[in-house]
Amino acid sequence: DDPTLDGDGDGLSNLEEYLNNTNPNVADTDGDGLDDGIEVNLHGTDPSTADTDGDGLTDDEEINNYETDPLTPDMDGDGLTDGQEISYGTNPRMPDTDEDGMPDAWEIVNGLDPLLFNGADSDSDGLSDLDEYNYQTNPLNPDSDADGLDDGDEVNLHDSDPLNPNTDGDRLTDGEE
Repeated sequence: DDPTLDGDGDGLSNLEEYLNNTNPNVADTDGDGLDDGIEVNLHGTDPSTADTDGDGLTDDEEINNYETDPLTPDMDGDGLTDGQEISYGTNPRMPDTDEDGMPDAWEIVNGLDPLLFNGADSDSDGLSDLDEYNYQTNPLNPDSDADGLDDGDEVNLHDSDPLNPNTDGDRLTDGEE
C-alpha cells in the first residue's frame, strides 16, 4: 500500500488513516455521517469516535443539525450536555431557554419547566422561583432548611438565612426563636 494514496476518497492518505486510527478502506470510520478527512482537516473532531465530546450527539448532528460545537459537551455552560438539552427540548446555545433568569439545568433539577417563563412562587412561601434561584433555596419546598419558618418569611421579615436553621448559632432554630 502506497502511504500517499487516499484509498477510500475521504481526504486522508493511507498514512494519515494509520496515524488517526481510522480504516483506510472506509470513508467514515466512526459512522457519524462525516468523512474522516473532514473530521480531521476541517472540524478537528475524532474520526474514530462518533461523538467526540461525549455529549450524546454525533459530531455530524452537532455540526449540521444543531449548530453546536462537537468539541464542547455543554456549549452554553448551563450544566446540561448538548444532548440532554435536545432531549429536554431546550436550546443548547442558550443557558436559559425561556429567558426567565434561571438556567435550564437548575429549573430541571428543581422540578420547574425550563420552557415556560416562570414568574411564579411555586411553593407559595413568599419568594418567587427566581428569588429561590438567587437564594439557592428549594422552589418546591416552602421551608428549605426545615426550621419552621417559610423561606420568604426568613428573607423578608426576619433577616435570617433560609438555608441555615440556626442563623445566629445559638441552641434554638430560627423558627423556635
